[in-house]
Amino acid sequence: MNGDDAQALRELKCFTSRLLEHAGVLPPDLAVMLKEYDLELHDDSPDRWTSVGGVSQYDKLAHRISQSITDGEWPPGACLDWPINRWYCCNETRESVMSALRLLAVRGELTLKCGNYYVRSRDESS
Repeated sequence: MNGDDAQALRELKCFTSRLLEHAGVLPPDLAVMLKEYDLELHDDSPDRWTSVGGVSQYDKLAHRISQSITDGEWPPGACLDWPINRWYCCNETRESVMSALRLLAVRGELTLKCGNYYVRSRDESS
């Protein structure tokens, strides 16, 4: 991790902590997602952030999953969990899959309920 990456990580930690100070007024799904994200940000085990797939890796995976949702492979309400036999998990680390699902949740394509990601219907309010 270079100096710019370390600074970005510090800023993300600060930003996430500030958002969590107001978790009571945030949508419940967002508050849960931020709490999980905050725990990951503060996991300072050696090489924690250098071993995870790059942004482009999980961004490409998120794009593939998003395209499958658009193509109707997963209807609204479908649960996207972590089964090893799903095509989108093949040759992907768990961290990359979870990062891709989180990214899709932030974009509003998925919703987080009880630790599982579900396809959000197009008419669902964000």
